[in-house]
Amino acid sequence: MAVALPALALHWPHLPLRRGGAAPLVPPLVGQWRAQSDGRLAGRFAESPEQVVKRLYTVHKNLNNLEKTVHQCRTCFTPSFYNLFLQSLKTPPSGGDFLDYDFLINSQDEWSDFQVGKATLSGDTAVVPVTVWLGETSHGRDPKQTKTVGSVYLTHLAGQYQIYDIKHKGNGSYGRSVRQDLKGIVEANSKK
Repeated sequence: MAVALPALALHWPHLPLRRGGAAPLVPPLVGQWRAQSDGRLAGRFAESPEQVVKRLYTVHKNLNNLEKTVHQCRTCFTPSFYNLFLQSLKTPPSGGDFLDYDFLINSQDEWSDFQVGKATLSGDTAVVPVTVWLGETSHGRDPKQTKTVGSVYLTHLAGQYQIYDIKHKGNGSYGRSVRQDLKGIVEANSKK
């Protein structure tokens, strides 16, 4: 997605404009955007799979709201996963299935911290382990706290890593697929 540099003046009015009110003079790098020679901004710099997952969970920790987090971090997800999430939110007026847990932490409980592990890469895909400590935020990574363990599955799409599924460990294996949960909700509600 390209953004015209004059639009930056609305967000960063302190940037000096070129003579005649042309595009602002910006350094070659502006936040996570790169100025191109034609006055547009190139998309996000490529992030590693671990950086994508860490960014997502950091935003989620601050917002503590799954729907807001997914909307704010929609570039972290493949378009198909993001659209599936949006469809799963549409519960029929007569009632129906709905998402009843926070799929990033695999729980309905409060959570206190998270840790992102090292990615395993294979071709255009990556798997990043994530551990979440449940409980009051003041407890941090207390070893007495319950932990959930999951794997975040990413694919390299459109020049960046994006999440296409999250699987949580249950009974010793990674069996619970968020993508499958969302599909199940959408399919169940389409029949009502």
